Amino acid sequence: MMNLFLNFLSYGIKILYVKIKPLRSDIMSKYNFEDDEDKYGKTQRLDSINEEIKKYHFNENSSITNDNSEIERKLGDKNNYLNSINSEKIPKNENPKEEFSDKTIVSSQNDFSKDYDSDKFGDTVVLKGELFENKNKNPKPPKKKKGQYKIFMGITLIVGIVVFLAVFIYTFMSFNENKTDTEKENILTTDISTENSPLVVKSINGNSDILVWDIKNEKNYSVNIDSDTEIFDSEGTKSSLKNILPGDVINVEFDKDNEKVTKITYPEDFFVLGNSKEEPVYGFKPSEKGDSISSDDKTYKVSDKVDVFYKGQHKSVTDIAEVDALKIKGYDDTVYYIEIFELHGSINIKNIDKVENGQIIIDENEPLELSGIETIPVLEGSHNIVIKGSNINDYTAEIFIVSCESFEIDLSDFQGKKCVLIVKANVDDYNLYIDGIGVSDIESPQVLDEGQYTIRIEKEGYSPWEETVNLSGSSKEVNASLEKLPEEKISFVITTYPADADIYIDDEYVGKSPMNISLEKGSYRFVAKLSGYSDIDRQITVDETTQSIDFSFQ
Repeated sequence: MMNLFLNFLSYGIKILYVKIKPLRSDIMSKYNFEDDEDKYGKTQRLDSINEEIKKYHFNENSSITNDNSEIERKLGDKNNYLNSINSEKIPKNENPKEEFSDKTIVSSQNDFSKDYDSDKFGDTVVLKGELFENKNKNPKPPKKKKGQYKIFMGITLIVGIVVFLAVFIYTFMSFNENKTDTEKENILTTDISTENSPLVVKSINGNSDILVWDIKNEKNYSVNIDSDTEIFDSEGTKSSLKNILPGDVINVEFDKDNEKVTKITYPEDFFVLGNSKEEPVYGFKPSEKGDSISSDDKTYKVSDKVDVFYKGQHKSVTDIAEVDALKIKGYDDTVYYIEIFELHGSINIKNIDKVENGQIIIDENEPLELSGIETIPVLEGSHNIVIKGSNINDYTAEIFIVSCESFEIDLSDFQGKKCVLIVKANVDDYNLYIDGIGVSDIESPQVLDEGQYTIRIEKEGYSPWEETVNLSGSSKEVNASLEKLPEEKISFVITTYPADADIYIDDEYVGKSPMNISLEKGSYRFVAKLSGYSDIDRQITVDETTQSIDFSFQ
């Protein structure tokens, strides 16, 4: 990976060099001359250059080779010099044979003495003719080329992108390499072949790596196998990597150099409960802390490194209920892997005290007493439930339970069993009360829940009637007999003229006149009979003003 990064960075630098080199040569050629010793020569003053040129032309045909070499060393290659002049787009001299002379070199130091320091810049050279014309004006700086600026900015942008990508790729790959090295710690450092430590399979990575948990050393390792590795299943039959599954517990053997995995086997104490989704195990209940799990006949420890999965999602051991369908894998009575095929939801029951002798029946299973039960675990899916009670009608419903969610039933919403109460009495226009609550329509049957009620009937002038009844079944009839209250009697005297007449009240003989009698208020029929006279027959109202009743025979 490091080689790939370095190659990538080197390629970017080459691109930068190729793009910058022409620009650099173009800029530097204005001031420098190349020679044989350096890539860029020393900066030359123009007055010095002219002096050297004259010497060069004077000795051009001379045979003094040493002098010419010395001049070329100082001045630089003349062809490069002329090329640099041409690069400034200076027009060629119409007379190619014209040469520089003493007259063409004019010292004009005074022309710039006001603006420039001669010690700093040296003598100023004015080239007359078509080449340059100063005319005592300050020299203008060369114009910047817009094309070169755009090229420079483009190259800068490209270089920035290249550097950013190179740094990003290097950092990312270095992180991955470090992470991979950490995750895949060399299993050989534990000397597995000597300890024969059982390894819990955590995952299978590709076709060669098995990520395992070392039970004895309590570390994660990556076991690398190849085509020469022999694999045997728990029955000792030759197998392959595809048959090794998460949760399996294996042993690993190495070659004599302890460098290569030669064999993978299953230890004798490895166990599996529940072979598949079609043949799971039920009835396992975890402890409150989740550090153990029990069935009817055995209790297993649960490793703190246990993996519990339901449909690919991690779950806790405490999420398991006895109704859940499981596959359990472990080693030496300790569970290291649990797969949940069917995970329960629950039925939550509220206000259980509202139902007497309550029971719930789920999917025609045995009835469960509701007393003391608030939550009932039920597998995900549709279920038929029946709730019974001595004071309610049977409640039947089909419900759907969702895994890890609750279905709530409030028993206070249930209506009890109904019964019809029919009340009859020996008086009319009475007042009817049921459990102290007045009933407005006394002529109609009363529909009530089954149970115990107090019935009371009242009427003015009669003693109240009251009775407690138990309502059960479809209907019940109650007959009430009210007794009239004794009223205050009015005492008065009955006299006749002549006396000794027989007196009858409402056709009932009461005695001979005169007589004292007491009667309740009301209207009565009085009849007086005396021999030799006609009967006297009167309808008389007796009230508090009545003091005497007199009859005279004619």
